[in-house]
Amino acid sequence: MLALGSWRERATAQLRPHEIALDWQVATPQGLPLHPELRPWHVIQIVRILDEAVTNAVKHAEARHIAVTIETVDEGQGPYGVIRVADDGKGIANAGDGAAEASQTARGLRNMRSRAARCGATLNLSSDSSGTRVRLQLPQIFPDSDAAAG
Repeated sequence: MLALGSWRERATAQLRPHEIALDWQVATPQGLPLHPELRPWHVIQIVRILDEAVTNAVKHAEARHIAVTIETVDEGQGPYGVIRVADDGKGIANAGDGAAEASQTARGLRNMRSRAARCGATLNLSSDSSGTRVRLQLPQIFPDSDAAAG
C-alpha cells in the first residue's frame, strides 16, 4: 500500500497538467492483503502496469477522469487483492489514429499482460467508446521468481 500511495502522488502530478481528475478509492479497510513473499520486483511490475494504464488514458484515450479502486476480495477461497483503473476516454479501439500509434498501444498492452503474468496476477481489460477498464487481480501467493511468465 505504501508503494501504491507513492504511485498515487506521481500519477496525480502527471495528470494535473492535462486537467485529468484522479479518483482514488480504497474499498476495504485493509486495502490489499499482506504478502510476506512480496518482493520489490513484484511491486515494480504492478506499478508499471498502473503507469501504462494511466499513460494510455492520457496519450491515446483523451480521458478527463481516471478512477483507481483498491480492495481485498474474499470469495471463500482466501483473500486476494484487486486493483482497478477505469477511464472515461474514447476506448482503445477508437484511440489509434495511425498505424504507429496503434502499434505502440498494442505493445503497451502486451507489456501489461506480460508483467501481470510474471507476478502470477491476472489482467483483464475491457474497452469501448465510454472508456477503458483495467482489472488486475493479484495472486494469493506471489511467485518466488518471474518463472510465472512461462
